[in-house]
Amino acid sequence: MPTDDLQKLWQQQPTPPLDVRRIRQDCRRQVWRQRSYLAFDLLSTVGVIVYLGYLWHDLSTLAASLVVAVMLITLPMVVMLVRLRWLAVRGFQTTTADYLALLIRQMHNNAKIARLTRHSAWISEVLLLLIFGAMFATGDLPASRQGPALIALIGVTVAMTVCYIWAHRRQQRFLQKQAELEALQREHQNGTSCGDTGD
Repeated sequence: MPTDDLQKLWQQQPTPPLDVRRIRQDCRRQVWRQRSYLAFDLLSTVGVIVYLGYLWHDLSTLAASLVVAVMLITLPMVVMLVRLRWLAVRGFQTTTADYLALLIRQMHNNAKIARLTRHSAWISEVLLLLIFGAMFATGDLPASRQGPALIALIGVTVAMTVCYIWAHRRQQRFLQKQAELEALQREHQNGTSCGDTGD
């Protein structure tokens, strides 16, 4: 039967060796990167809160209310980032056989992080426009500060656009890496299962 011939041909195909050393190095790199990113996420959040606490007495009621609203939106996003980074942050304390599965999972998490970053870029821009618009409409933004505010808004718009494009490319790269690792895992599993069936 042709099916039996295909099965025999399939079982005779050489299985590419799994480069465990490279996968282990990728895992170690992920641990240090994710720990660094997590520290940056937490320190920047704390830094913003401290800075806003320092300026709190200078904020109008409207500005203070908008800042509180933005913080209420931001904190769940930080919690989500911590949760997605946690797999790598605690380290890959596992057997060699599980490294590949954990690396695949971290690539999936990294793609989610990049997606979250991409969406937070445009959401931040919209929130900033709403804050400046509300402060301008209510007179909380005096004429002497409108020029610097406009320059800051243009700068943030450029930065958020770059951040959006960067995050989109990272998301695509992580999804591609995840697909490559999944293909490697399938090849390894198929090679193992074919070897297990034996004659």
